[in-house]
Amino acid sequence: MYGFTGSFIGFPSFAAPGWAHNPGNFAGFWIASVVTLVAAFLLVYFFGYKDADANAAKAAPKKKRLGKTVE
Repeated sequence: MYGFTGSFIGFPSFAAPGWAHNPGNFAGFWIASVVTLVAAFLLVYFFGYKDADANAAKAAPKKKRLGKTVE
């Protein structure tokens, strides 16, 4: 690997020059991409977003004034 850019946009950075003779770069890219997508999907599916979280009322915490004396 001669450089890295995140996500699938980084696919061209795994192309090795002709003198490198390393065809495993593309295989490593696709294996890592598929494993990452499957792991992310499963983690979100089992532990992630719940509709109840969006419907719950949210309250902002009361502001704290640092350095100000309270009488």
